[in-house]
Amino acid sequence: MIRPTLLTAGLAILLAPGLFSQSFSTQDFRGTYAFSFKGSLIRTTTGVPLPVTALGVFTLDGQGKVTKAVRILNAGGQVIRQTSTGTFTVNPDGTGTATFIVLPAEGEPPVFPPTREVFHFVFSNARNGRGMGASIVAANGQDIGFVPVIRAEFVRQDIP
Repeated sequence: MIRPTLLTAGLAILLAPGLFSQSFSTQDFRGTYAFSFKGSLIRTTTGVPLPVTALGVFTLDGQGKVTKAVRILNAGGQVIRQTSTGTFTVNPDGTGTATFIVLPAEGEPPVFPPTREVFHFVFSNARNGRGMGASIVAANGQDIGFVPVIRAEFVRQDIP
């Protein structure tokens, strides 16, 4: 008799709305995060995927700005170094959106034109999160013919 009661009580605690929830804001996200992503850029004209992977770091200021980001991108076998800045928003439930203006790093060939890339993400806490690519267009807003199918993971680097 005790076991079903404990099981019911345990489930009630786990399912109680808001009991263990955390509320997030942009102020929770300040510092440097390491990230990786992998997936494809699908050519809209042919449907042919261009495989992409990347590793890098980005710094958030806790006020909605990505102050610096650097990534090493492998696009279809061509490896390039890129830099970016941007903005981000965070909802109380940890979901949000980040928009980056991506440029070739100094001295790198312009494999792609400068781009505006949008990612949707969810943080499980102020240290760890996952995201996915939402859109990629030229920095001036023109279509460059790709749809991102990318999954990203990131972790804050400057706290234990």
